[in-house]
Amino acid sequence: MPLPLAREASGYRTQYSLVINHIQQKETICTFQSPNTKMYQGNISMPGISSSARQIIILIGNAGDKTTWGEVSFPQLSRLLQIHTIKSDLRNTLEWLKSHDLISEKPSQSGETSLALTHQGFRLYCAIKYEGGLTMPYDQIGIETSLNLDLEKDLSFVENFFVTWSGNFVHVLRSALRGRGLADDSILLCYLALLSSPFDWLAHSLFYGAYDVVLRELRSVLEGMFAAYNLDTQNHGKSLDEKLNAMTDLEQCGRGHGISVFRSSGIPDWRKHYTIYTELCGYVHSTRQITGHRIQEVAEAGFPELVEPGFNRDGFAQCVSIWRQIGNSAVILANQLLRFYGIEECVFRKNVLAEV
Repeated sequence: MPLPLAREASGYRTQYSLVINHIQQKETICTFQSPNTKMYQGNISMPGISSSARQIIILIGNAGDKTTWGEVSFPQLSRLLQIHTIKSDLRNTLEWLKSHDLISEKPSQSGETSLALTHQGFRLYCAIKYEGGLTMPYDQIGIETSLNLDLEKDLSFVENFFVTWSGNFVHVLRSALRGRGLADDSILLCYLALLSSPFDWLAHSLFYGAYDVVLRELRSVLEGMFAAYNLDTQNHGKSLDEKLNAMTDLEQCGRGHGISVFRSSGIPDWRKHYTIYTELCGYVHSTRQITGHRIQEVAEAGFPELVEPGFNRDGFAQCVSIWRQIGNSAVILANQLLRFYGIEECVFRKNVLAEV
């Protein structure tokens, strides 16, 4: 999974402290000269090196563990390059890496010459790995987010959500509905399954500071879940195609969104879920409280200072809090649907969805 990769620093805090400090301080530590690219002098997290050189640094670094900096033999590196379909002038690239003290040659026990990261190379490996292919300041936001100890539980929730949602929730619900022959025609089940990939992308957005984007999408997710639940319960016994036709009818008469989908669900405490929805509407429609506040901040500070993204602990925590509540809403709707069909409720293995 990509997110645990981004957070690997939590297991290597001692070794990586120097790297993280350099990145956070935006200290210029080296000048890199890349083949076929212009000279770039700047922060170690975004050196101007070729993509093939970056890939080789990553491949060598990944061969290490918590106590070593990474080491591979020439044959191993050749095989890895073939697997990753990296096309480059390997000899010239390796010579460039050695000339900049990023890798070194050392004899191995087998008698073959191996390539190993130098101290400088290991620092660069960490920076490239955590950059995740993004440019500054997004890589910096990802690093600050993943290393924030105050957010440990929230980070774990987001990291594990994709697997939990797909495996411990949607899969279990499908099994329960399938036992009654209801799975293939369930709008709610299909909609919940459809959300698996978007949730994965939302997790990435959250790690890199796109808090408002996450909240906007969570609003749509919540609204869609209630609309899907209604289509199942209000069209009992009908096929999937018939339910989709009913969806079109609701769209045309304006009852497929907003308060209508919450009120008509008949869910106990539907107003509680609707309150969450209305709070999130401020991130979709321009409002004085949210959009107006952002505009005022920019006007007071002066453009363009506040248009630069940054890590915000409270913003991250708010997103996860809403995310947890929407996960809880999904569990409630799923179990309500099972009760509607006369099927025993699912425990969903005490997963984090129901923890709010």
